[in-house]
Amino acid sequence: MKFVIFSDIHGNIEALRQMLKATSNLPIDGYIFCGDLAGYLCEQEEIVNVFKSLKNFHSVLGNHDVWYIEATKDKMVQRELVAKLGESYCNLSPKVVDFLKSTPRELDLTINKRRVGVFHNIPGDIIKTRLFADTEIDENIFKGYDIVFLGHTHCKMKRKIGNTLAINPGSLGIEKWANTKSYAVFDFADESVQFFDI
Repeated sequence: MKFVIFSDIHGNIEALRQMLKATSNLPIDGYIFCGDLAGYLCEQEEIVNVFKSLKNFHSVLGNHDVWYIEATKDKMVQRELVAKLGESYCNLSPKVVDFLKSTPRELDLTINKRRVGVFHNIPGDIIKTRLFADTEIDENIFKGYDIVFLGHTHCKMKRKIGNTLAINPGSLGIEKWANTKSYAVFDFADESVQFFDI
């Protein structure tokens, strides 16, 4: 049972298309997106259309997604976001807002008899902490989960935290702290992960 895991697409529809083309011949059973549809680039509405067409698709909110929603409520917040983070906050799409408002901040799933957590960052923290491969963190932070998928840092990661396998696929849309755009394919049969760059 294989799932495509991706995160931090930040309005980059071309990156999404490249990923879907690259995985089109694989036996994919589902998709997990770890947040940040919005921010930086401006193709959020097209991405929502693609997301709605994917089979067995699961998604959580990222910090940029929360800010996108907030920008629709306050013009001052919108101006600040445009100045700081770019044009993706200029033309706010009601379709994107509706999609984001229906998206949870965290997911607790059961896949192949494994308890799976999906977060943008860590539980209860959508932005502050950055969990890298060498970040010191309480090993009970994901207690109860067999596997967790998360994004936010834009850096690929596979590590054990306590008894939990934590996977970050990196960023599909924007090179930031890492120098590649990437995604992962996770096989629930043997809990193996493959990282791919685009």
